[in-house]
Amino acid sequence: MNKRNDSANKNIPSVSFGKMNSEERIMFTAGGFKPPKGRPEEEILKSILENKRQGNTRQLFSAVWPLRAIAAVFIVLLIGYAGFIVFSQEKITTGYAEHTELTLPDGTEVVLNAASKMVWAKKPFSSKRTLKLNGEAFLDVKKGNEFIIKTKNGNVEILGTKLNVLSRNDQFKVSCMEGKVKVSANNRQQIITTGELAELTENGLVKKRVENIEVTSLWRQGIFHFENTPLGAIFAEFERQFNVSIVYRGNNNRLATVDFSNENLDQALEVVCVPMELKYEIKNNKKVIISEKN
Repeated sequence: MNKRNDSANKNIPSVSFGKMNSEERIMFTAGGFKPPKGRPEEEILKSILENKRQGNTRQLFSAVWPLRAIAAVFIVLLIGYAGFIVFSQEKITTGYAEHTELTLPDGTEVVLNAASKMVWAKKPFSSKRTLKLNGEAFLDVKKGNEFIIKTKNGNVEILGTKLNVLSRNDQFKVSCMEGKVKVSANNRQQIITTGELAELTENGLVKKRVENIEVTSLWRQGIFHFENTPLGAIFAEFERQFNVSIVYRGNNNRLATVDFSNENLDQALEVVCVPMELKYEIKNNKKVIISEKN
């Protein structure tokens, strides 16, 4: 056995054989291999190594292909699921200076304030009454199964009632006109009944009784009531109701108690600005500059 290997090694040029690693030497000399006559040994060596590389490539492709197939199937399923979620939902959005009335599949009547969005599942809404709200809405909830309103600031659970829900930015306020409502926010809960509201404040979720709870939903008739409210918040409502841009060059934290209508911009500005000793300028009905009087 050793003699045969020695004989084979002697027939291989020392330079070519020396460049091989141990595995390549075994492949070249195993089984009494002898190069065909008239063909250079280095060419044969190159052919053997090339076949070896092609074999490795085929093995790698065989291993990778199933993974690619699985990934492709997963992507198709993911896209299909996303499409199902999108097309199985209803969405209502209001723009600036726009209010919308609608009736949900269970018979609940809704009025959506300006710059608000409501989303709910098409089916089966009547058995699982859950919706998402960003903005402000008044709801006359049809009696039946539990009704849940989800917002980024907190959740509202009701059985059958009339209520107003406001959730904008960091504001969260729920007013109960009729029935009973459970409000949850920041790991706290409040049960409110007719004539009460729950509000998220610096002290957490608090509730209080309001003498005339209906004023919190007067916006449905185009009337906006603010009590001890920062001017910055009042002017933000102006922007939503009149679709204008307001530049207020004053103290946004000044408090005001005021009611205004969204029928006429100039009249509404008069109602707010005159008592607060502010002056205003309307430009092209799209921009309002407000500042304090000298």
